[in-house]
Amino acid sequence: MSNSVRVKSRTGTYHLMVRGVNKQRIFEEEEDYEKFLEYVKHYRKQEAFELYAYCLMSNHVHLLAKEKEKTISQSMQSIQSRYAKWYNDKYERVGHLFQSRFRSECVETAGSLLRVVRYIHRNPVKAGMCNRVSEYKYSSFLSYINGKNDIDSEAVFRSKDMLSFAEYNDIDSEDEFLDLPEKIKRKYTDDKVVNMIEQMTCCKNITEFQKLDEEQKRTCLILLSDKGISFRQLNRLTGMSRKKIQQCCS
Repeated sequence: MSNSVRVKSRTGTYHLMVRGVNKQRIFEEEEDYEKFLEYVKHYRKQEAFELYAYCLMSNHVHLLAKEKEKTISQSMQSIQSRYAKWYNDKYERVGHLFQSRFRSECVETAGSLLRVVRYIHRNPVKAGMCNRVSEYKYSSFLSYINGKNDIDSEAVFRSKDMLSFAEYNDIDSEDEFLDLPEKIKRKYTDDKVVNMIEQMTCCKNITEFQKLDEEQKRTCLILLSDKGISFRQLNRLTGMSRKKIQQCCS
């Protein structure tokens, strides 16, 4: 991604997205999701920003936030660097965890704010991970419904009461905001493929898989490819480049 100057929001409100390097997973276990949220909430409490919505997917994160004393870039840098260090220490890995800088888009109106909140909450539904937004554990939707104070809900509820807000989030829409370019319907979910890899190799995460010898990795990749799993999906779940995966499977 280029280091072009970010467009400044007149309201200071931004839809943010950050993803793993090479689109690989950045959350392996429940503890990982919780630790990332811990850092987000820590910097929010320091009055660095207001948080309107979040959703943590396996290999990327969506946030909707309004900057205050600090710029949103400063806040995101702090969150990403602390989580990356914690993750690398836990899984005994080195190198970058996130793919370059986070992406952002300005949110300027109350109507846009509400639509982005819905878009963020519906990410797991669009990905086929659940049927309703209320079924997904790692988004801010349940914080709204349960009245938790880990989000700043006032700006959103100016235009929606609780009942209509819940119904609104369950309505599918054609809204397209910041997202990953991949819109391919997959034969197997990421979690299913991860389980397959663990059964074949006894590896519990990407770092362990990358430490296997070349023949072990090659055998596993060939078996997964033969099941119809794409090189793109294998790239994301193993951290290996698509070119290397293609060479192993040829």
